Amino acid sequence: MSDFKQLRIERPIDDGQALTDDDIYWGPLSSSHPTTLREYGPVTTIDIAPTRQQWISITDSTRVQIYSPDTLSLVRSFYSFKDTAYCGTFRSDGRLVCAGSKDGIVRVFDFETRTQLRHFKEHQGSPVHCTHFSRDKTYIFT
Repeated sequence: MSDFKQLRIERPIDDGQALTDDDIYWGPLSSSHPTTLREYGPVTTIDIAPTRQQWISITDSTRVQIYSPDTLSLVRSFYSFKDTAYCGTFRSDGRLVCAGSKDGIVRVFDFETRTQLRHFKEHQGSPVHCTHFSRDKTYIFT
C-alpha cells in the first residue's frame, strides 16, 4: 500500500453574521432594530398626537388603537366600527380622535373616556378614507 498525504483545504470562516444594509443604517442609532407591532389587519393610517405625550394612533381593520410612545403598550382602543376603519387622527389638543370607515360613517371619540361623542352619516354609501380636524378645532374635514 502506498502512503498518501492528506491535503488541507482552507475554507473561509462563515459565522452567519453578514451585515445587511439595515444593520449598517441602524447600528449607530441604537443597539437593536426598531420595534415592530403586529396588527390584526392591514394598517390604513398611523398618526402621532401633537401633544406632549405624543400618543401613537394606529388604524387597522375595524378599530383604532392608541399606543404609548415610551413602552409601546396598548393604551386605548376604539372598536365602534362595523366595517374597515380609516384615518384615525387626533385633534390638535389630543382630546378627540376622529376616523372614517368603509360604510361612510365618520365617528368622533373622546380620548380619555373612550366614548363615541358623534357620528356623521353624510357620506353613507361611499367610504371615508381621510379625516382631519381643522386648526381651530371646530370642524372635521373628510
